[in-house]
Amino acid sequence: MEQFGVDPDDVVPHTRLIEDLGVAPLEVVELVATLEDEFDLEIPDEHAQELRTVGDVVAYLERRSSPAHQGLEVAQGAGADPIVHDRPAVPASWETADTP
Repeated sequence: MEQFGVDPDDVVPHTRLIEDLGVAPLEVVELVATLEDEFDLEIPDEHAQELRTVGDVVAYLERRSSPAHQGLEVAQGAGADPIVHDRPAVPASWETADTP
């Protein structure tokens, strides 16, 4: 959050990237590229457009890095949703995103 001049203590899941943090559209593109590099994944444009809040970003990254999404069997059984349900809901299209 320092790159946007924001105190991390002031950021909560419902903090909006553009409206609350003042992130410019080009900076959102740069943020997505940084996330792709940092987490070794590809974020399709249609998914990136739906990342509007900090919580959206966290939920998306959790979903994409979950064992169920990586095709691994989890303790609850194959295909179970290991995501904690107190996180923001994510669009259904994210559930089917291909991992590289």
